[in-house]
Amino acid sequence: MRIITNTPFIQRRARLARIISYVGLAILAGGFVTSLLQPSLILLACLTLPIGMIHANIGIYLANRYLRPPRPDQALDQALKGLSDQYAIYHYMLPADHVLISPHGIYPLIVRFQAGTFIHEGERWQQRQGCWGRALRLFGQEGIGNPTQEARAEVEALRRYLAEHAPGLDVPIEPIIVFTHPQAEITITSPAVPVVLAKKLKVYLRSVERGRALPRPTLMQLEEALPTLSP
Repeated sequence: MRIITNTPFIQRRARLARIISYVGLAILAGGFVTSLLQPSLILLACLTLPIGMIHANIGIYLANRYLRPPRPDQALDQALKGLSDQYAIYHYMLPADHVLISPHGIYPLIVRFQAGTFIHEGERWQQRQGCWGRALRLFGQEGIGNPTQEARAEVEALRRYLAEHAPGLDVPIEPIIVFTHPQAEITITSPAVPVVLAKKLKVYLRSVERGRALPRPTLMQLEEALPTLSP
């Protein structure tokens, strides 16, 4: 499998994650020290608390995606390891963050890296968590959000990209929601978008791709429409 990763983009976001995290910690520490040394300024110290928390949470959000290993792109590369060079995965190069180009179509991969038990029924998502899990969310642990809506948005973004760069090209775009954390568990009922664990992603691809392939002229036109990294 060919891997095309926008490494400068990841490096910039990782650097931003560090900076914002340090700023958030500095604000929180400064407010705490001020409240101890200058009790008369405790109101000011309290006002800095939400500012520090916002910075810290943004830093955690960025770190989860661009800094903390395995990053989403690394987890997907490992899950798809062994696919032939007919496949190519693009990280942060297209309107969707992670896009697998296959001889059978285009798969935007919507990554969820959280641990825990997740329930998906139709359009609805729910994360099962106890008191400890809810407490973690107060300190930057992300919720599941709605991967289904995100998947639809990425499909539309890719359709617009193809309409601009390869007018008239008809290629199926089929999103897949992928849970990469080894401790993630999913319960699925009538999903609107396919949902798989990372360790089962290749098995899923083989099952849906069996007996179908895009014509070679279509693949060549698609290849020409895809971005390349500057030397």
